[in-house]
Amino acid sequence: MVSYNLMIPNECGKIINGDCVYLRTKKFMDRFVYLSQFHQAITYQVQTEHYRRWRGRLTKDSRGNTMCALYWQLNDLWAAPTWSTIDFELSWKPAQYFARRFFAPVILSVAVDENVHMFAISDLIKPISNATVVLEVFWFDGFFPVYSFKREISSIPPQSSTEISIDEAISDGIRKRNNQYILRGRLLSNNGTQIGYDTVHLPDKLFKIDEVNFGKVWIRELQRKNDMLYELKLEADKPSPFVYMELALGLTGWFSDNAFTMTEPKKTLVLSLFKTPGRQLTQSDITICSLRDCGKANA
Repeated sequence: MVSYNLMIPNECGKIINGDCVYLRTKKFMDRFVYLSQFHQAITYQVQTEHYRRWRGRLTKDSRGNTMCALYWQLNDLWAAPTWSTIDFELSWKPAQYFARRFFAPVILSVAVDENVHMFAISDLIKPISNATVVLEVFWFDGFFPVYSFKREISSIPPQSSTEISIDEAISDGIRKRNNQYILRGRLLSNNGTQIGYDTVHLPDKLFKIDEVNFGKVWIRELQRKNDMLYELKLEADKPSPFVYMELALGLTGWFSDNAFTMTEPKKTLVLSLFKTPGRQLTQSDITICSLRDCGKANA
């Protein structure tokens, strides 16, 4: 399943089985573990948002009216590879960061078939009035949106899923790019502040894109706020899918955002530690990489 969407290490060819000697090497497994973690996260997101989009809608062939979504499982009770989203040492896997975004009370959800579809989904018990939806299209060679769409919505009903009609130019534009695009959606309140997280939709055949086309990401600055709190400033030279940060051995905590796609040249995050490390952290205590280089020996 991983190889259907992502470019797996090529030592084993197109089929991964016990006959491939590289399967037991660090070079292969480091990259494959990273890809499998994001495959899990994307799987959870696609399935969960499918159920959330179909809330309150019923087709003539009885599809829809889904009531809820949940996933198995949250945390590990043993040190072994599992489908949990928090590991044995309490570190958050990519799927946990994804879950915080796709289970947020209010989200925009994007689905692409022949056309682009967008839904405003709210679990709130009160309506959201005078909101604005912004949908932008990026190519992988820069941060400036090549298409931008904005629509004002007078009201998003409580506990609902509402489809938002999208400009046909968006669908036409990404069809011409043959899976080499990024869609980013944002929901703004009536005072212009953002509601919830960015919605990022990537093409489902990322393996067709040479990974050298993805941006490089690095930590520009790490600033200590107190013993348990640090601020990070990230930078990137181009859009970069699946940015992931990991703490050094012996450190445990969570980031205000992680396992995301970098769609801007700069991003500020907060690291919250679970316990005092007994020293001041440095940039060498945090590993950062992306789909371009995570798990690659020569990265």
